[in-house]
Amino acid sequence: MLFSGVLLKQAPFLRFIAVVGMAGLFIINILEISGISFFKINTAGMLGFDRFALLFNAVVLFSTLVYFILSARDMEKVGAHYGEYFALIFFIICGVVLVVSFKSLLILFLGIEIISIPLYILTGSDKKNLDSILFPLDTIDFAMIPGLCERARTALKEVENGKVSHIIIEKGSFGRADPVIRVYISGERDSGYVEYSLKGQQKRVAGP
Repeated sequence: MLFSGVLLKQAPFLRFIAVVGMAGLFIINILEISGISFFKINTAGMLGFDRFALLFNAVVLFSTLVYFILSARDMEKVGAHYGEYFALIFFIICGVVLVVSFKSLLILFLGIEIISIPLYILTGSDKKNLDSILFPLDTIDFAMIPGLCERARTALKEVENGKVSHIIIEKGSFGRADPVIRVYISGERDSGYVEYSLKGQQKRVAGP
């Protein structure tokens, strides 16, 4: 699925591959529940595919298969990179499999990351407009950052012995188009942040 978007450009072929692939995974999972194993992989005790994990995987795979069958045509309207959306969903399924079958915290962490990163890509941007997630750095006046830090410490003076822990500059999503600067203040017991526009206007204070 990952390379089908490069090799194939026709949407019907991409839909067919996605549906067949998900159906194949669902059938293999059902056979695994029935005791017919297709793969013998030594996971060094880091993964355990017990009956609960297999049943949960079956529910997830079946739900995704139904989603592909009912909504694959609508996904085509979202943007130009049709095959990549299917690939991201398959990555999310991989993360789900790791999370429900982990025997090690490392696998749990890895599964959560594999789930969350594709979800950020799918939900946090306008697929047809790269400007929805990107902005030029030359629009930021980095010289005013120290002043914003001092203003943030003043705005969050209730944070005992507050110091600037980190600064985040990002372009907002979910309807907020303008980039923002967040200055995070951390103290001995409390923490918070102050949000500014690129012109230095205070927009929000989130404190204790």
